[in-house]
Amino acid sequence: MRIDGKYEVWVKQVGTGNTPVLTLHGGPGFNHFYLECLEDFLPQADVRFWYYDQLGCGFSDSPDDVSLWTIDRFREEVEQVRQALGLERFILYGHSWGGMLGMEYALRYPQHLAGLVVSNMTASVAEYVKRHRGEQVH
Repeated sequence: MRIDGKYEVWVKQVGTGNTPVLTLHGGPGFNHFYLECLEDFLPQADVRFWYYDQLGCGFSDSPDDVSLWTIDRFREEVEQVRQALGLERFILYGHSWGGMLGMEYALRYPQHLAGLVVSNMTASVAEYVKRHRGEQVH
């Protein structure tokens, strides 16, 4: 799938169910491989889902342009993938870095989300650090 008019990101659909889910892998820098275990149970639960390797990861293009590695650009990449897949209302599943990216997407494009699943990610790294230092958390 082409994004930003020039790069290819790899996308794979699994299942044909009525509940659409787009997955966001961790990293940044990981790929979708460790999420393949979802194939063992999501399709049987009427879930149709997509893996995709974010730009610079896995089977997707790996450009050498450091200006591309921003949260804003990654968020817009998710939106481009959503548009290309024709998803109007879907569940976004983000693991680790993908959870942070999912939260960024939800803040900008809430109208497209039927739900957001954040797995193994804190909502605030600053608050997490404070808590583990024993500081007052608000």
